[in-house]
Amino acid sequence: MSSPSYLPSSGAWFPYDLFDRFKSQQPSYLTWKAKINGFEPRLIELAGHINGQMPNFTVSRLIDALNERKKSLKGSRILALGVAYKPDVSDNREAPALEVLQKLHEKGALIYYSDPYVPSIKFDGQVMQSVNLSPAMLRSMDCVVILTDHSVFDYAMVADSSSLILDSRHALGEFSGSHIIRL
Repeated sequence: MSSPSYLPSSGAWFPYDLFDRFKSQQPSYLTWKAKINGFEPRLIELAGHINGQMPNFTVSRLIDALNERKKSLKGSRILALGVAYKPDVSDNREAPALEVLQKLHEKGALIYYSDPYVPSIKFDGQVMQSVNLSPAMLRSMDCVVILTDHSVFDYAMVADSSSLILDSRHALGEFSGSHIIRL
């Protein structure tokens, strides 16, 4: 019997077929599978809990970064880079980025997004279109938050043209500056 192909995901290794069928329920499925085989999957359950809290943590860090610059989230123009579930794909089903956008919107932020793979999303009952990245667009924002690190983004332009960046994906690892905040 041949061994299955594996796909890396956030430092873990999951069989391709499990990843595709259960990507939104990996911790739940893996926990269930471990329990029926007599294992106590505490680490898997904890990882699922931590991953579930990341949208709240991201919003909290963004609020703190704005407050440090004497800006309120309410009325701030926020540009999200990437809304897909993972880099370089068009699938945004159950993407944590959508939860971040929703929470920012609920707190009064003016939300925009740019994603070359996802031209539009349904957001708050309306269709929202992806905006084209340009230096002028980036300069017009109070904060840019990198939520999905697509390889096609011009990160040099983002780093040079943005007044404040929250990098949740470490996409700007080679760039530095007091305007770049990393999770």
